[in-house]
Amino acid sequence: GHVRLQLEMLTYIPRAKTIVFVVDASNMHTQARHAAELLYDLFTNVEIEKVANMVVLCNKSDVTGARPAPRVKISLQQELDKIKSTRKSLNESDEVSSIPLGRPGEPFNFEKDAPLPVAFVAGSAKNDDMEKLTELLELCK
Repeated sequence: GHVRLQLEMLTYIPRAKTIVFVVDASNMHTQARHAAELLYDLFTNVEIEKVANMVVLCNKSDVTGARPAPRVKISLQQELDKIKSTRKSLNESDEVSSIPLGRPGEPFNFEKDAPLPVAFVAGSAKNDDMEKLTELLELCK
């Protein structure tokens, strides 16, 4: 999304029950790093602990060459691990308004290291294929 909206997104965390984080599954090879940076900012925000869960919507899953949700998850874990190491070495995790992410010396894993439950689903906004997302959101109520 737009940089201005990305910064504004953090102000809504305290009021959110569920975060739907949308990624372009057809273009993960170029967007994985940027998506992981946004996830890192969300996961290290002290307000994230107030959010019940997150759903990563792998949009454009109908496009030829789109990565399936499990592959998107792996790509994001790998990028989050790199960011975790880089930001730790820059001492950015010492900020008062952030929480540390992950286990020291261990690769990032959504199940073990995310500060909230994270589910991955495939879908297509263009083709109105949001059934899996809708089902998960119903469970989150």
